[in-house]
Amino acid sequence: MAIETLSLGAALLMGAMGSAHCIGMCGGIGAALGAASSRHNYWLAICYNLGRIGCYALLGALAGVTVSLFGAALHGVVPQLGLWLRGLAGVLVVAMGLYVSGWWLGLRHLEAFGGALWRRVRPFANTLLPPRHPGAALLLGAAWGLLPCGLVYSSLSWAATAADPLRSAALMAAFGAGTLPALLLTTVGGRGLQRHLQQPWLRRSAGVLLITLGVATAVLPWLHALPGLHNGDATHHHHGT
Repeated sequence: MAIETLSLGAALLMGAMGSAHCIGMCGGIGAALGAASSRHNYWLAICYNLGRIGCYALLGALAGVTVSLFGAALHGVVPQLGLWLRGLAGVLVVAMGLYVSGWWLGLRHLEAFGGALWRRVRPFANTLLPPRHPGAALLLGAAWGLLPCGLVYSSLSWAATAADPLRSAALMAAFGAGTLPALLLTTVGGRGLQRHLQQPWLRRSAGVLLITLGVATAVLPWLHALPGLHNGDATHHHHGT
C-alpha cells in the first residue's frame, strides 16, 4: 500500500516544528560533537542522528506490527476498525498541533511512561560518551532515541494507527528526518535556527496546520464511508423483510 504523501508531510512538519524541543533534549550531544570543528566530528554527528532516526523507525515498525496483529483479531468484532484507527490518528495529530503551538502541553505526561526504560538504557548510553568512531555514534543515537519525549511518543502512537510495519516505520523515519536539520545545524553552531523555531507566530501557524490535518484525517474517512454504511444498512433491512 502506498504511503500517503500528506501523512509523510505531516510527520516531517511535526519533526521540524518540534525541533526546538528536540534541541533542548538531544542538541547538547550534537553541539559537543561539533565543538572541535573537525570533519570527523561532523561525521560522528551525522551517524548519531542516523542512529536516532533508525531507532524511531524500528519503534514504528514494532508499533505497526502490534496494532496490525490486534487489528486482525478485532476485525470481526469491530468491522469499522480502520475508520476508528484513522479517527484516533486524527485526534493525536490535533494533540500534537496543540503541543507544538504551546496551547496545550498535556503530551508531556507521556514522558513518564518511558522513564523506567530510559533508566535502564542510560548507563549503556553513558559508556558511549564521547563516541570515538561512527559505530559508537550510531549506537549512541539509537540509545538516545529511547529518551522519554512526549512528542516522540505521541508521534509513535500516531504512526502505530497505520497498522502496518512498513508504513509506521516510514512515518517515524519522516518525523525523525524533520528534526534532522536543526540538530545538525546545532552541531555546526547554528543556534539561530532554534530562535527562529521558537517564534510564537511560526509555532502557532504550524500548530494550526497540524490541527487542520488532524481534523481532516479524523473526519474525511467517515464522510466517505457514510454512503456505504447507509447502503449496507438498507440492504440488510431489505433482506430482512
